[in-house]
Amino acid sequence: MLPKYINLRHQKSGMKKLFIILLGLLIITSCKRKNANVWTKQYEQNAYDSMYVSMKPYIKDDAERKAFAAWVIKKFKATLPGGMESISPDSLHILAVKVGREYPGNLAKAKTVLPWSTAEKSFKEGMEKEVSKTFPDKKVREKFCDCLVAQLKKTYPDSLVTPIPDSLVKNAASICKPM
Repeated sequence: MLPKYINLRHQKSGMKKLFIILLGLLIITSCKRKNANVWTKQYEQNAYDSMYVSMKPYIKDDAERKAFAAWVIKKFKATLPGGMESISPDSLHILAVKVGREYPGNLAKAKTVLPWSTAEKSFKEGMEKEVSKTFPDKKVREKFCDCLVAQLKKTYPDSLVTPIPDSLVKNAASICKPM
């Protein structure tokens, strides 16, 4: 009697293992299938439309906005094969800023209007990198960048208009330069 009990126990254990292995394979293959098909034509079009519409307040030129949206979506597609939902919103924002900075188009010549609520953090981050050699001390850099933003807000109280005239930047920098 004992050998049959042990044998039956091993069969149940084997069935459980087989079930777990099959369940694992099902999960893995369904995940792979889902990721492989994320960038369908419809998904890509929705992402493009969303990018195009969201950039309207910032990039006034329609052709430039179309080119920018297409370029960003192309970069997102290459960087995020699992789709934009595959990373956290914070990581997506960081990636978007990085991709936006890499854009080879004519945005430098196009006038854009960026609300301070959107532009301030990115402007400070970019400016801190720009002046890191001039001001190696982090606190001095932060104070300088805060001052620059305050000076620019005197001219542009609601939104940052880019490109910023060189004369305005030079004037703000001379006011903010640490002693």
